[in-house]
Amino acid sequence: MTSETYSLAYMTAVFGLFVPYPVLKTCLVVVGAIGLWFLVAVPARRRIKARRFEGDLKRLLRQPL
Repeated sequence: MTSETYSLAYMTAVFGLFVPYPVLKTCLVVVGAIGLWFLVAVPARRRIKARRFEGDLKRLLRQPL
C-alpha cells in the first residue's frame, strides 16, 4: 500500500462517506484532546508528585533522630 492510503485527507474522504462530518470532527477533537492530555498533563503531574516527595524527604531528614 502507498503512504497516501494512510494520509488524513484520504481517511477523512473514506470515512466521510460513512460518518457525517460533525461526528468525524468531534471524534478527531476527542482523540486530539486525549493525546494532548498524555503529552502535557501526565508528565506535569509526575513532576509535581516528585517535587512533593522531595520536600517531604527533606523535612524528614531535617528532623533529629
